[in-house]
Amino acid sequence: MARLLRIGMVAGGLVSAVACVNDSGFTPTKPSLDDLQPGSVSGRVCEATSLTWLEGAQVYTQAFDENDIPIATMGTVTDDDGRWMIEDLLPSERLYDVVVQYGYEILETHSVSIVSGQNVALAEPECFAPLNVAVVSGSYDDLGALLGDIGVFSYDIVDGTSSAPLSDFLSSYESMESYDVILFNGGHVEEDVIYDLDGSAGGTINQNLTNIQRFVEEGGVIYSTDWSYDIVELIWPSAIDFLGDDAYINAAQLGETGTVSANVTDDGLIGFIGQNTVDVVFDLPVWPVIDTSVGDVTVLLQAPVASYREGDDVLSTKQVPLLVEFAAGSGKVVFSSYRLVSNSDGAMRSTFSYVVRPEEDSAP
Repeated sequence: MARLLRIGMVAGGLVSAVACVNDSGFTPTKPSLDDLQPGSVSGRVCEATSLTWLEGAQVYTQAFDENDIPIATMGTVTDDDGRWMIEDLLPSERLYDVVVQYGYEILETHSVSIVSGQNVALAEPECFAPLNVAVVSGSYDDLGALLGDIGVFSYDIVDGTSSAPLSDFLSSYESMESYDVILFNGGHVEEDVIYDLDGSAGGTINQNLTNIQRFVEEGGVIYSTDWSYDIVELIWPSAIDFLGDDAYINAAQLGETGTVSANVTDDGLIGFIGQNTVDVVFDLPVWPVIDTSVGDVTVLLQAPVASYREGDDVLSTKQVPLLVEFAAGSGKVVFSSYRLVSNSDGAMRSTFSYVVRPEEDSAP
């Protein structure tokens, strides 16, 4: 009885013949390449000293013939995000040795098995200085979902949906000081935590606000979104003037739903995301509208016009800041009027990376 023998491929070459062995001897037959498609390999390169994505690194591999002699070199260079891809690699039983080189220095080597018609994506390296992050959960946003963009894959969650655990966290500076960044999702509990409308909170409110202020002044970064704007207004009232009477809690929550075409008003952010306008989505009503920013506040996104409602009247205001940041002591405060969870695609997603990390790590 005849039996089939399939001889393995060599890297970068064609499949060896499929042969039939029978009683009369060995007869080679024409190989079939119908099911064989080139594959590819891709990855990303980090510059180890500056912890930034490396542009201009050479990435290459070699193909060999059936005698294990190199017959071709295929390569590429990394783009401005450190990304690369080598295509048109034929599958093989032999591994492709991929080399990443910058100047005369070999940075990385990888042995890769290419699969027909598929891309082999190498694991992306961490390219950021480690950050310790706490995320205060809320009902209307999910900032934690974007942390992977800045190299943070592990973080602590503070339950912001209940006043007791959130107040416990904020009232103890020792529980806060180990973090580099604290993110306040819109919709976290505020009553008995950062303000007290019914007089039931005792003396914890002032302690909570004092600790947040101290955290920033000693080098921390906070980012609050949407309804969590009260933190910024109560602690730094002179930095941003929100719409409405500042004497009343939540008075600025007047914004109308809709999509706003916003101007990117910061040169660094324009360079980072590669465009000078973005669409900002307000998918829920009564978002907090900023009237003006004061002093050394940097406006990064600004709407030429935004609509808000007072009673039954829909009004509009011009040159409305939507994303702002300012220094306080050694740290930084960031606020966005919009929810990140509904603005987490494309360029809008990249704005998060730009503002959350310390300045020296912001550039790609």
